[in-house]
Amino acid sequence: MKFESDKLGRAKYILVLAVMGVCIGRAYQCLFWDIPIRSLLWNEDAMSGLIQTVFHLDWDEYLKHPKANNLISGAVSLFGWSLLLSVVFILQANSKTLRRIGVVVSSSILVFIAALYHLEKFRTVGQFFEYSLQFMTPLLFLLFVKDGINKRWLLLAKISVALTFVSHGLYAVGFYPVPGNFVAMTINILHCQDATALTILQVAGILDIIASIGLFLKGRIFKWSLLYCVVWGGLTAVARVVAHVELDDFFSTMHQWAYETVYRTPHFLIPLALWTVYKISAPLTSKG
Repeated sequence: MKFESDKLGRAKYILVLAVMGVCIGRAYQCLFWDIPIRSLLWNEDAMSGLIQTVFHLDWDEYLKHPKANNLISGAVSLFGWSLLLSVVFILQANSKTLRRIGVVVSSSILVFIAALYHLEKFRTVGQFFEYSLQFMTPLLFLLFVKDGINKRWLLLAKISVALTFVSHGLYAVGFYPVPGNFVAMTINILHCQDATALTILQVAGILDIIASIGLFLKGRIFKWSLLYCVVWGGLTAVARVVAHVELDDFFSTMHQWAYETVYRTPHFLIPLALWTVYKISAPLTSKG
């Protein structure tokens, strides 16, 4: 019993860090940088009818309105403050209501951000589901606190990890156009040529997909797949800092890049939480 209690306590602590990481990282982005909200608000096909009906402005008037940018910036900042407040609510151990409000608000904002990147990146399905671990983290924490480890929690956690890694892998192998920042980070970190960077990414992408499948198998295949997700998820998160932060301009480059590592912490912390409770969850996954 003490063994299980210790494992569950560690898993909960890891999930707390994951919630804090994704919410604080995205909040920092909203408060100091930006999110691609203009990919929605400046999409004439999606917004022109609403703008005309609600604000009685034609499209050109809307685009040139002097207060438009200020309102958009204010909305993005509001998302940032809401994410920070959500962390406080989620971690309120004595209030189930506040915790649920925090989860609903944070998950909704994180889903919205994922949808914005989906719109910005030509509406590819993989671009949306690459953020699965981010917007699922608050819900996974809530379900863990409410019910502990059960088949539903394990399945949701595995699906979230698999969707993130498969989507990332599809970009790396070239199913979708390989993002330039993937190649640039690989070159900056390993000091290799373009062709070598592409080969490394292709191998990593194949391993991402294989590991995602392995999460739904048993025994050593599951354990090695999970270990891969912990290690590779951590490396790809830290890569943003390693590739771009310069010692000569440390604080400025950290300000520019560190939050990208922080909001990716669920990419390795959720697999780590699964690893932590593996011996407890094994009997659940082995039952028919």
